[in-house]
Amino acid sequence: MTLRLQQHLYPIIDIMVKEAVRDVNDEGSKVSCRKGCDHCCHLLVEISWTEALEMAYWLAEQPESERNHFIARIHDNAKDARELFLQSRRDKQYADRVLDEEAEISEATHDAYFYDKKRPCPFLSTEGVCLAYEVRPSTCRTHVVTSPAELCSAEVSDSDDYDIPERIDDMRDEIAPLNIAVNGDSGWGHLAIMVELALASIQDPSKMLHTPLAASGA
Repeated sequence: MTLRLQQHLYPIIDIMVKEAVRDVNDEGSKVSCRKGCDHCCHLLVEISWTEALEMAYWLAEQPESERNHFIARIHDNAKDARELFLQSRRDKQYADRVLDEEAEISEATHDAYFYDKKRPCPFLSTEGVCLAYEVRPSTCRTHVVTSPAELCSAEVSDSDDYDIPERIDDMRDEIAPLNIAVNGDSGWGHLAIMVELALASIQDPSKMLHTPLAASGA
């Protein structure tokens, strides 16, 4: 089993985000993000292989009925995203495997996913709440804006109106080395596709990909 991120890395990230948000508030701005504001949960979220494993192990610990519900939604979300990626010759690789650090999704495909905002995260409830909040990936943990929440909605087509304070950008830069140290070259990809692959790997260890955090008993 991998080193559990919610026990080690995620608490550090959460403290750094909390401090950055406090600084933003002290500067006179106000963070718009709040519980139930779920527009960002419809965007293309990219996570590391280590984070995908974290979510897969978390799923394995859930009651069977809830686990099966999540897995069904993960498969649906991955299938829908995969169909979009397969429309682009360049992005076909994004549809079915973990990518290396040199890979990059095309701007056209990213925009198609971003501006449609029609693919909710498989862990998003109908009330707009993250049901896997404790193991949400670092991308979600560090997504903070001060622009009006309505600018994040599906009706708004220009993301240039988003206001991300410089202090938040600095915080992300400070967190980046931590993620690199933990994830190494373990790869990355679309959240649902990655978790789908991670679930298969923990069910069949022979399919387990290399991860620098492999450790028994963690």
